[in-house]
Amino acid sequence: MFRTRQSTTNSTPVINLRPRFDFGDGEVRASRHTNPDGSVGGWVADTAHVDDTAYLAPEAKVYGNARVFGSAQVLDRAEVFDNARIGDGATVMERAHVYGYAQIDGATVAGVARVAGNAQVSHGALVTESARVSGEAKVRGGRVGARAVVKGRAWVDGGTVGGDQLVADDAVVRGPREAALV
Repeated sequence: MFRTRQSTTNSTPVINLRPRFDFGDGEVRASRHTNPDGSVGGWVADTAHVDDTAYLAPEAKVYGNARVFGSAQVLDRAEVFDNARIGDGATVMERAHVYGYAQIDGATVAGVARVAGNAQVSHGALVTESARVSGEAKVRGGRVGARAVVKGRAWVDGGTVGGDQLVADDAVVRGPREAALV
């Protein structure tokens, strides 16, 4: 986990501890996040950013060029990577992955759900279970769950998408915009 390097400047050996962590593609420089309550949080690559006000569970991971802002939470074994952005009030939890250029704002991604590409999830939406949201899809409010897939330029504006449903291309699903709860 730590690499040592010796420097012999002025004939005095100096040992620099360089924390490293393997996020799955080989070791990179990283460190543990310190949560607002002072507890030890998850791993954050030196190339990623997590605000001091955000909370990371000890097994959570943020890497690549990912960014976690404000009061966002990355809980359990969730992972945020590539160029994903997790905004204030968002929660990524359980074994969910958010990656690519995806953005989560004021919404929850849970279970083993995946949000990828340029997808946007916001306005109290819940993406859960084994659901997938990708491409340039937008989920604003409502719920996407089970094995549902929302992709392409599809738009879910409230309501529920579940089961094995596919919402793709330029399709629009509208329903009541109630904040989904986990």
